[in-house]
Amino acid sequence: MRARSAATGVVVGATALACAWGCTPKAQNGSAEAEPGKGGATLTVTSTAFKDGDPIPAQFACGVPRKDDCDLGTSPPLAWTAGPAQTKAYAVLVCDPDGHDWLHWVATDLPVSPTSLAQGASGHCKSQLPAGAKDLKNEFDQAGYGGPCPPAGSGVHHYVFTVYALPTPGISLPASTKCADHKAVLESKAIARGSLTGTYRIDR
Repeated sequence: MRARSAATGVVVGATALACAWGCTPKAQNGSAEAEPGKGGATLTVTSTAFKDGDPIPAQFACGVPRKDDCDLGTSPPLAWTAGPAQTKAYAVLVCDPDGHDWLHWVATDLPVSPTSLAQGASGHCKSQLPAGAKDLKNEFDQAGYGGPCPPAGSGVHHYVFTVYALPTPGISLPASTKCADHKAVLESKAIARGSLTGTYRIDR
């Protein structure tokens, strides 16, 4: 369960990375050939805002004051290594395995170039994704990115940013706001994948 909180006294931290579903081994390179759903190449996913296993800065979490009612934060900058030669599109999925696999973001039909998203590409009820890309609805019942927003006092949560390389654009994802439903489809279609995990907590 998530609370949409604008609470102050945010503490980010935790050095231990509890690798849940969606975590992937460190990438070797993203140039290998791969078949859909067969594992294959691994993408290296990075952000200039935080390193794998480190705290996510508060500006990318919920509760950042804005002039409108969209207080779910904006997406951090992301980059990833190129997928196999047959890659035709990418998708991004962000889930919180410590919060019942809460769905924070799913974006599809990202183009093969550039292999990156700028800071603020999604969030605050607006999308600045590349042409043709789509933000789907998250578990906050909004289309686009919803930042970390764990219940106060629930400890450290891990947020897994997974990028999938897909062999075709326009893959149909379910009309669902559950991570498991989107993962099932993306895992079956992906020819490469990679993850970056950040942490966040809100103390009482």
